[in-house]
Amino acid sequence: MYEITESKTFLLGINLESPFPLGFGVLEHLPRVVFTISATDGTSVVRGIGEASIDFPFVSYDAWDIFYALSGLDIVNRPLERTTLLRDESIGNQLLQFPAAFAALNMALDDAYGQAHNQSILDMYGQRRAGGRALCSISHQQDAVSLMRTIQDKLNHGFVPKLKMGMGIETDAEVLVSLGRQSLGESQVKWALDFNAVYATDKFCDLVDLLARRNFQFEDVIFWEQPTSKGNGISGLIDALNRLKQRTSANVDVVADEVFLSAADALTCTQHGISLNFKVQRLGGIWVAKEIEAAIEAHHNKASSLVGGTFPTAIGRVYDQQCAAVLQSADKPGDGWEPSTDWFQNEKHLIQESFQFNDLTQTFVPFRGVGLGITVDWDKIAPFVVSDPRNEYRKIRQGISGSKITIELRSGQSYQAEYERLTGRVWNWNL
Repeated sequence: MYEITESKTFLLGINLESPFPLGFGVLEHLPRVVFTISATDGTSVVRGIGEASIDFPFVSYDAWDIFYALSGLDIVNRPLERTTLLRDESIGNQLLQFPAAFAALNMALDDAYGQAHNQSILDMYGQRRAGGRALCSISHQQDAVSLMRTIQDKLNHGFVPKLKMGMGIETDAEVLVSLGRQSLGESQVKWALDFNAVYATDKFCDLVDLLARRNFQFEDVIFWEQPTSKGNGISGLIDALNRLKQRTSANVDVVADEVFLSAADALTCTQHGISLNFKVQRLGGIWVAKEIEAAIEAHHNKASSLVGGTFPTAIGRVYDQQCAAVLQSADKPGDGWEPSTDWFQNEKHLIQESFQFNDLTQTFVPFRGVGLGITVDWDKIAPFVVSDPRNEYRKIRQGISGSKITIELRSGQSYQAEYERLTGRVWNWNL
């Protein structure tokens, strides 16, 4: 039997090729937490790796909270038994308040256990599909011609375009109606729409009404992702779906993203015909995702879903793809299939292998091999490791740039104030 001999936690600060503007400000570096487990049976040694790749303000905790929770985990000298450890109440209490930390543990355990027992993660959970279509987000463009050119490029590379909306209902309507009147070759363009919870329910319903008056081709939309604000909850999505059904005879599909955080949320959504975005980091890993699916099935609800993305490194994206391959309900194109090399290339591609694409089916294929099935390149990881994570976040939470991580908020905002507002904790509670 394999026994855990060591666990280590690393904080990475990975600079982006160009600053990434978001609603809260500008992201210049992505903080990522890597967690490793070593185990031995007295003869051979295995080392599993996990990644936490979601961070404040997308969730109500930051990378230091994740690092703090994982580095305090006491699992050394315990048997390498995935089921026992993932069901351990004390571990759950320590990590599930920061679900990305639990996801990193889940991933590292899966990887180490798979190596020890010559199993792929796909075998452990049961592979449901050979591969999947990848969504690729397309940000706001200057004009319809530029947008159509970008859409064409993504289609040519095997991606399903996902257009970012939320520019205001008049602007959104103008863009969508313009695109709906154009076509690529003999077939009409089809895309997904992502609203990132921008609109209050009444505003989104106004947009639907406006599109209907302008004879928008609703059938061109594969699904409408989180069209209403997080504050409107799941009821906002239900109202959005009902308004869409009132305005078109086409099949319409609304996907819950920001408001889907638990099994209870999943049950409410599926009961009302709302699809799900399984962001494995936000939920706590494949183990938790499978438990949510089991709860849905136990209530005889029908689920349709996709696996979303949280800008992981290649290590985390391998796990996203495996999650999309093993979840029964994940029948939609998803961000989780998109290779991380679309944003982390060359020295930032932290594994030795390349992502796999099936040209015939236009699908990405999950890694198969023992555990994650990858070879981690520690020489590439080393330059991004933050040597003093505690001090790094002591600075960041006071609005000061760290040695490897810089987060720029909007004018008048402070990281400290936003952290305390979103977490309900004093900024230095674990520093």
